[in-house]
Amino acid sequence: MRKHGRGLATGFKALDKKLRGLRASDFMVVSGESAIGKTALALDITTRVTLSKGRPSTGAFVSPGASKKRIMNRLIASTAGVNLTKIQKGYF
Repeated sequence: MRKHGRGLATGFKALDKKLRGLRASDFMVVSGESAIGKTALALDITTRVTLSKGRPSTGAFVSPGASKKRIMNRLIASTAGVNLTKIQKGYF
């Protein structure tokens, strides 16, 4: 992933345009109504940025409302391109 403006691109063009990329000193908080995709968005951005240089780098993801297992399941499903709901319901 390339840099956008002053920082690393999130992979979301509209967000990158507003933020001008992410910088090492940034602390971002994502908030909103329940069940609208906050965790998925934040996890996706964290994953994209930490893997952006073709090799893993350090990043942090904190979600007080989700267990480690739930976060890992989301990460695995997202990386595999599989719908997490289908996995949870046994359709996969």
